[in-house]
Amino acid sequence: MPRKMLSIPFGLPLPILRQMGKPLGTMGARMAKGNPLLSIQLNQAEITEVDDKEYTTLVLTNTIFWTVILAIVTIPIMSLVVSNRATALHATGFMIGGGITLVLAALIFFMGMSYPTALARKKIREIESNLIFALRTLLVQIKSGVSLFSGLDMGDNYAVTEALPGGWTLTNVTIDGAASALNVTKNVTIPDGTTRVVAFYNQPLGSLNVHKVAVTSHNAGPDVPAPNDDDGWTITVSSVACGINQSKQTDANGNASFTGLPLCTDYVVSENPVNAGSPGFNPVSPTSFSNQKPEGQTLTFTNRLATFDPPCQDCIQVTPTPTPTFTPTATPTTPPTSTPTTRPTEEATAGARTPGPTPIAPSTGTGGSGGAASMNLLLLSSDCS
Repeated sequence: MPRKMLSIPFGLPLPILRQMGKPLGTMGARMAKGNPLLSIQLNQAEITEVDDKEYTTLVLTNTIFWTVILAIVTIPIMSLVVSNRATALHATGFMIGGGITLVLAALIFFMGMSYPTALARKKIREIESNLIFALRTLLVQIKSGVSLFSGLDMGDNYAVTEALPGGWTLTNVTIDGAASALNVTKNVTIPDGTTRVVAFYNQPLGSLNVHKVAVTSHNAGPDVPAPNDDDGWTITVSSVACGINQSKQTDANGNASFTGLPLCTDYVVSENPVNAGSPGFNPVSPTSFSNQKPEGQTLTFTNRLATFDPPCQDCIQVTPTPTPTFTPTATPTTPPTSTPTTRPTEEATAGARTPGPTPIAPSTGTGGSGGAASMNLLLLSSDCS
């Protein structure tokens, strides 16, 4: 936008004032020495067309011009007002008109000399009113990675270079919003009165970690860690979107780390299930993980070596004896013991003997069935009374 031509309050156009003020140049330069701040005020007001000496000359020329005009107008008018005769120039009217002319001329001169200060103060107020918003915008730009370079010579070519910090990668470059080749240095030319915008787009680099677990199992028993077989397994990390394909082998602790990976979301992490240093191991977990984003996560692969005892060739097959089942025996119930009854004691009482002879047992004779044996039967009787 073209700058407006300098305009002094109540002033004539600048070319006319310059032409009229040539005879007053010396006087204006002397008067400018008495105001050493005028050059600073002109700079603050962004008045660059003239210096302090020429500006003072222009104000002086403008003041003299208006003094003559005011004198021509005010003195006759005031004389007519005071005087009773229209053709007479009364002394009182002349003095009043001259005084008014001088006051107005002094006012015009003062306004002209103080104009740079007033203009600078106006600009300061405008800046202060927009300062908070400007600082806020500047803060947002700085935090968003926008670097401002002002005071560059127009028409010159400049090389703009970005220094990438560790752990970051360059993903895109634009110049004035248009895509450009992907590199950290761009050459741009500053046209007259315009601004060029070079934008570098970056993103942090990620990482993926892999841990290998090797176990053994004997006769289908529980898994037992096999730490000596965790190393030497080949792990591959690949991404089509980011153009990544890297392979590493696990270390003695079964670990493999992949760092400096661009943040794509299609990474595939896979293992080679065959390890010449640890033969016989078979995968237990999946052999690959898809659609991974490198955010520092750890993926675990597990492989197992299964072993079994060989069958016995010369052994007698012993049929196991079934374990007998014992039926619990009921606890016997002890019958109550009856209290024995004591029989009364019998006493023998001697009585009278039955008279008569003592009976003799008769002989039973002999008999048999052809034998010579004999049997005797003896009957005894006792009578006690």
